[in-house]
Amino acid sequence: PRALRVRIKVKSLDSGNTLRDGHLKAHDFLYEKKFPEIRFDSSNVDAIGEGRYLARGALVVRGRTHAWEVPFTLSAELTDTWGKRVRFAHFE
Repeated sequence: PRALRVRIKVKSLDSGNTLRDGHLKAHDFLYEKKFPEIRFDSSNVDAIGEGRYLARGALVVRGRTHAWEVPFTLSAELTDTWGKRVRFAHFE
């Protein structure tokens, strides 16, 4: 892979505890109403082993940008139900 782009909608976060989720999404933490999305955009992706990669780039949470590294693995290429070639990523 040459680049990694991840978008997470804050409202989709689910820890299994409704009260905690409400607090995480509130003004004190992620402030979903003002910042509805967490974003990561890689500046580079390096192979670090067999099927293992490390993406380095910018993580944006609550409007603040942080340098971040994301290790991940990729599955072998598969053909989905609609005949498209796909791969799955597992993030650590």
